[in-house]
Amino acid sequence: MLRETLVETQPTLGEKAYTLYVSYQTRDIPSATVIVPVSQLYPDKVEEFVEQYNKMEGALYKEWLKKRSMLIRKDLDERRKRAPSTLTV
Repeated sequence: MLRETLVETQPTLGEKAYTLYVSYQTRDIPSATVIVPVSQLYPDKVEEFVEQYNKMEGALYKEWLKKRSMLIRKDLDERRKRAPSTLTV
């Protein structure tokens, strides 16, 4: 399962900030969320990305889909490394 949400916040009056929340689950990890500030993904193209994201089209959106897969894979690998191991005696 994969669920993705773009959230707009207002850190200071007149300023906008966007954050992507990507939640996923696997057989061994019941629930995980990757939090990605859009300003870190595309520092100079935040508004352009948000527009393309909302339309689900464009070069930045397609690039995001690739980055999303890489971020999930990285997060998943890190979680599996930290997972407790079971020792059978």
